Amino acid sequence: MTYSSNAWSTGLTGSIRVTNTSTAPLSSWKLVFAFPSGQQLSQGWSATWAQTGSTVTAQNAAWNGALAAGASTDIGFNATHTGTNTNPTAFTLNGVACTVR
Repeated sequence: MTYSSNAWSTGLTGSIRVTNTSTAPLSSWKLVFAFPSGQQLSQGWSATWAQTGSTVTAQNAAWNGALAAGASTDIGFNATHTGTNTNPTAFTLNGVACTVR
């Protein structure tokens, strides 16, 4: 999984590449992470996005849920912040900790 963000004074755009590093295909996926600096999700694409407190979830869209072993899909979001934008550092995919690159 890779994560990158482009931030400005009160907002940011985040880009995530979800990669199935397993040898088994996925029929669906759910990515979970926490915003560490009070960021607030405002919109997302290529997944169904939600935020409760600092916890953000992204679940696959109908067209990108199936990921063969080694396959990837790109998702993203926009968020607001109050001047501090610390990147999230811990992600889980279907409950398993991800390696962030």
